[in-house]
Amino acid sequence: MDRFANLSRRSALGLAAGALACAGLAPLAACSSRKTYKAALVISGPAQDKGWGQSHYDAVTAACKKLGNWQLIEPEENTSAAASADLAQSYVDQGVDLIIGAGVQFARAWGDVVSSAAKKRPEAKFLFTNIDPTEDLPDYQTLENVQAIEVDRAQFASMAGVVAGLMTRTNKVGYVAGATLSSTTEKYAAFAEAVQKVNPEAEAVSAFDVGFTDEDAGRSAAERLIGSDGVDVIWSEASAADNGVRRALSDAGADAHFNIAQPRDLAGEPAVVASTVIEWPVQEAMEAVADGSFGGGAVIVADLAGGGIRLGELSDAVPDDVREKIESYVAQIEAGTF
Repeated sequence: MDRFANLSRRSALGLAAGALACAGLAPLAACSSRKTYKAALVISGPAQDKGWGQSHYDAVTAACKKLGNWQLIEPEENTSAAASADLAQSYVDQGVDLIIGAGVQFARAWGDVVSSAAKKRPEAKFLFTNIDPTEDLPDYQTLENVQAIEVDRAQFASMAGVVAGLMTRTNKVGYVAGATLSSTTEKYAAFAEAVQKVNPEAEAVSAFDVGFTDEDAGRSAAERLIGSDGVDVIWSEASAADNGVRRALSDAGADAHFNIAQPRDLAGEPAVVASTVIEWPVQEAMEAVADGSFGGGAVIVADLAGGGIRLGELSDAVPDDVREKIESYVAQIEAGTF
């Protein structure tokens, strides 16, 4: 049977459940005279991965609940870039109002879908997260139905680098990424630079392309960094694979091996010493869809000043003097004086 015939049935169930979950109302009260909008979310890993996928899922569901007249279709999890264009087209055909691609890999794959929708169904809008349209969408024929959320990569990565540089005892810190993307390469460079600014004796090493769905792959990558390179602090950006990174650090001794989590605050998780947090401003995009101002390749910036990113809770493993230094450096990062 065709994959998207099954998707339609799942989506119909998701819409029914999502209408109640997002509105927080009983079935009869959920009906109103206001237009009801539909949102779809495409993610590279599980929706409950404690990381990338869940940060998007939580942001969209929270926005639906607050706005009241938005329904989230059951999210399509573990989606590859290769399969994502057909999926995005299926959402256009289903009448979805806002289709959210959580990552640059989806933005690069959807150019033809976006162009076709602009001509045949212009009310279908596309939101991509963690991208720069100028840099990541050079081949798009139109951006009239597109917006983006761009994280200040330098600020985000610099916070992690400060923590890693100040917490390492081996002077070797690691970075683990699910894929080699413009976003991950830029963040790794900023991370490594920040490490050396706060600790000139420290050195950063990396493991790219571990994937986003396999915890064992994350664990193996972290074990290599710990065993071969002497790494004792790792900042990881690999969705579900991050859980494997944390397991490896815990196994190596959580009192001396630390993870900097992202993009949710995972304070209290084993080995987590800090988290670099993204508060995805998807509600702003939804409001723009409803008021007719969405589009034109506009960018919503998530940065420290606007509250779109922040440093999460520091663990008790961070000494008071190091905590003060971290807080001071984060203030400098926000002020642009780091």
